[in-house]
Amino acid sequence: MILLAAALTFTALPQSVQHVLTAAGIGEKAFPSYIGKIESETAERERLGENDHLVFFILQSRAFTKLPPIEPALSAKAYAAQRAIPHDAIQRMRAFLTSNATGERMEYARLLLPAKGAADFLEAQYRRVMESLFRKEFEHAADFYQTRGHSTDTNVSANFAVWNALRILHSIRPNLSIERALVIGPGLDYAPRTGFDERFPPQSYQPFALADAIRGLGLGSAPRIDCLDINARVLRFFSEFGRRPNPQLHLWTEPGVPEYEAYFRQLGHSIGRATESQLTKTIDVRPEAVTAVKAYAGNIVTTPLESKYTLIVATNVLVYYNDLQLLLSLANISGGLQPGGVLIINELRPVLDRFCPMAGLTALQARTLKIAEGKTGPLFDSFAIYEKPGGPLDTAFQ
Repeated sequence: MILLAAALTFTALPQSVQHVLTAAGIGEKAFPSYIGKIESETAERERLGENDHLVFFILQSRAFTKLPPIEPALSAKAYAAQRAIPHDAIQRMRAFLTSNATGERMEYARLLLPAKGAADFLEAQYRRVMESLFRKEFEHAADFYQTRGHSTDTNVSANFAVWNALRILHSIRPNLSIERALVIGPGLDYAPRTGFDERFPPQSYQPFALADAIRGLGLGSAPRIDCLDINARVLRFFSEFGRRPNPQLHLWTEPGVPEYEAYFRQLGHSIGRATESQLTKTIDVRPEAVTAVKAYAGNIVTTPLESKYTLIVATNVLVYYNDLQLLLSLANISGGLQPGGVLIINELRPVLDRFCPMAGLTALQARTLKIAEGKTGPLFDSFAIYEKPGGPLDTAFQ
């Protein structure tokens, strides 16, 4: 079981972190109130994120209408040009509200609606989401992720960077053995903005892909993977997945560069039996790989880790935090790493160069990878590897 401390205290933080907080006007006396504010804001951002997915589901799903799907970014552009909800989006909202369709996504979407005034609620959420999306896609707002709702988006391609990071890590730490790892924010593909595919129920891939990479690269024979997430829907997936009589993962991907497609072809073979067809595959996950994954509720910004891990992975998570929240999360992550343990992230924010040493983390490696050429331009992802010094594998990077 993952161990979480009851509360984060100011005095438990490294002194360098305390100095940064104090300089920002958050001393020991104000710290509990500051943590409470973060918790409140997190709950609100989680609620907004769920409503973001509701809008993306209504615009794209084929489960409740034969109307053509609408690409959310294009709808945001049309809304900004008209300053009114486009007719095709209105049609889809009406079709959703009057549909008797069933299915996991459809039933969860209905749970997000208020008891009264559902149509007005949907229109208000559409406006909010489209205004936010327009800022990201067409105004390139630098603080977009730090102000938007918390998303549970996930896809298979996000694991390519982690696999490459582990491959590099194995080359510079050949004796490293990973028997216990933590995934922060594993995500769930309920209704992502891009790459929405509803052939299968919502899934979470990263913990299983991580276990597969650890085994396949020779970094561990039976890794235990813990997950930490704030979203009850994500936690419920892992609880229910472990009770299925024949747990399966259904993976698909868009075409990519040869290196990425080669990664996809070998994905899953270390944790189950894979049935493949071009860029789609079904994995019958072995029982021991299913039971090795456990998920727990927690917020890495406000809750210290007391369990100790050899590896912690946080991809598409730290981008949601402002600088002070990022610093707190790094301090909590560092506290959850055993000496010689490793953190893998895909956030390359410049302030990390200053914050990671404060949290007791040393940079090892960082790279940017091409995943696909893309329809409008190349698609890239990145990784950075940090180590907590002091372990038997703590040697100078060559």
